[in-house]
Amino acid sequence: MKKSVLLAISIMLMITSAFIANAKIYQWTDKDGKKHFGDKPPAEEKVVVLSEQQINARGSSYTKEPSSLVEGDIYRNRLSDTVVMYTTSSCGYCAKARKHFTAHNIKYVEKNIDKSTRYKHEFKQIKGKGVPLIFMGEYQMSGFSVAGFTRKYEQFMKNASVNS
Repeated sequence: MKKSVLLAISIMLMITSAFIANAKIYQWTDKDGKKHFGDKPPAEEKVVVLSEQQINARGSSYTKEPSSLVEGDIYRNRLSDTVVMYTTSSCGYCAKARKHFTAHNIKYVEKNIDKSTRYKHEFKQIKGKGVPLIFMGEYQMSGFSVAGFTRKYEQFMKNASVNS
């Protein structure tokens, strides 16, 4: 009796894991230009099925690589000695970054993409994926943590003093 119950449970687990392994993650953009992700795509939207590599690549990232589309004000921001932060009005991490910058007298420019079509256009040009998106000269940071920001900001300030 015990063996047959264990066998039945094992078979059910194998079947369930096969379905989970075949699960797909979809990405779509709504009529307001907002990106969404989910396991069930909406019928009325054009969707993209994400590969495992694309899914694993998503998350907070810190990079020194420049975006492929940088021009005009965006390019000047990267040469500036000022921190530039793209935000939205409802972003909790943006508020945390703002509070940190103010508390530590860090000079910054906030570009709220909810309130300005110009900033929203810039954000799309640099292929922003989420907020806050922070630029410090040649450094770029997606998301915000005090430790991550401090590490990049110290490098940024060191390079700024060398180039002065």
